[in-house]
Amino acid sequence: ASVGIQVTDGYFTFENWPGDNPIVTRSLNYSIRNISGEPNGQCNLYILHPDGVPGYPFYFDDSGLAGEFSIYVSDSSEGQYWSVYRFVTSSGTVVEKIKRYRVKKDAAQADDSFGFSGDSMQDNRLVGEYADFRLHYGGSSPEDCRLNVTLDGTPVTFYPLVEGNFDSSGDCVFFVDVRNKANGAHSIKVTLTRPDGSTLQDERTIVVTDAYFRVENWPSENTVVTGDYSYTVRNISGEAGDRCSLEILTDGEERTGGGNFFGNDNTVEYYCTPGASIRDGVHWRTFYVELPSGVKVWKSLRLTYRYAQRPKVPQFSFTTLGASIRLSDPYGIRFGIRIDKNEDFNQANIVEYGTLIIGSGTLGDRELTYYTDSVRRIKAVNLLENDSTHITYTGVLIGIPKSFFGTNVKGRGYLIYKDSLGECHIVYSETVEKSFYGVAEAAYESYSRISHPTAAQQAALDKLRAILADR
Repeated sequence: ASVGIQVTDGYFTFENWPGDNPIVTRSLNYSIRNISGEPNGQCNLYILHPDGVPGYPFYFDDSGLAGEFSIYVSDSSEGQYWSVYRFVTSSGTVVEKIKRYRVKKDAAQADDSFGFSGDSMQDNRLVGEYADFRLHYGGSSPEDCRLNVTLDGTPVTFYPLVEGNFDSSGDCVFFVDVRNKANGAHSIKVTLTRPDGSTLQDERTIVVTDAYFRVENWPSENTVVTGDYSYTVRNISGEAGDRCSLEILTDGEERTGGGNFFGNDNTVEYYCTPGASIRDGVHWRTFYVELPSGVKVWKSLRLTYRYAQRPKVPQFSFTTLGASIRLSDPYGIRFGIRIDKNEDFNQANIVEYGTLIIGSGTLGDRELTYYTDSVRRIKAVNLLENDSTHITYTGVLIGIPKSFFGTNVKGRGYLIYKDSLGECHIVYSETVEKSFYGVAEAAYESYSRISHPTAAQQAALDKLRAILADR
């Protein structure tokens, strides 16, 4: 039996792909366009993984583009590579095309791939408000590299999404305030400093504009948003709003295409309900507008968000120190707890703190909490230490019969505080598991190593020896 295949150069095409089997030393950037004649919004593109499994689908925008793609080869060894693209039309037709490229690098290039990536690679890109930029570094230890940015030769403050500038993949997204820059062309230069002090640079020209569209009713930067908010994006380009596409990206997302369109009144209104799932802090929105004339404009804005119903969660430094025992009848075991008086502790509304103790067999596989059945709750009253830096206290289980000296018990500290809404929360130190005999053995070994014990130490050593002899 034979299998028939149909060869075609139709359905979809590659733009900016540099010929057959190009040599790639750093990156390869290209676009894919739908030329099938079938509706863009109903055609999908898949890039197949090496095992033949399709990745997530890319969708074609109204201009027929499925996006601008980049292949970075900084982590690839030299040799021949293939990439497989599967195009599925709205009628179900499946078309696959294979592209090949060859990776070739010298020793310097292997650790020298740095520069603007994605949309940021475009020269004379139209930007406004805050300008967003995306970089990629293909060398080693990207998280240890540092970035400096100049605008028209002057160092400027920039706002990276990642505190250390670059993430572990070598990507960096940052924003620069251009609101006070005159409309027109400006030079943006980035300098990467590697851990060894060597530097790499890249430079682009951006064009600042306040034309084409504007965002109205955006929260002031001095306002902390604590709930729902709304804003309007208005088309002021003079071109037909129902043909001007708008895509809104959050916190450095890359464009995927298929945005909304302005209505007949040239506006798009958004009502945002972030809710408790959104982290507190600074968030970015990048507005990307593409006009029917082909003009593309990027503008970014930021806001500071804090969920009104989510009070700040204090970070306590809370430690279980270990255990000691009482050497005379009534016998007992005590767990030591330490709480550091950090800023959060000093500012918190503390209700109480203490120790939880329970037999390991009784607890089983459950977590030891304030509400565990049969738990012994021992509120801290007498403190061993209480100074400006920390508190130390103990929780004691007293009256342990000798028949239970070998029984394991678990202990941990607890602290109850009340938040700004009046709700109580409980935090815990780590759980420690000990037995009376186990602590006695450790103490006996410790005292036995003292070459010249004091009278008190010798007395303790004698009691420990007698206790352990009764096992």
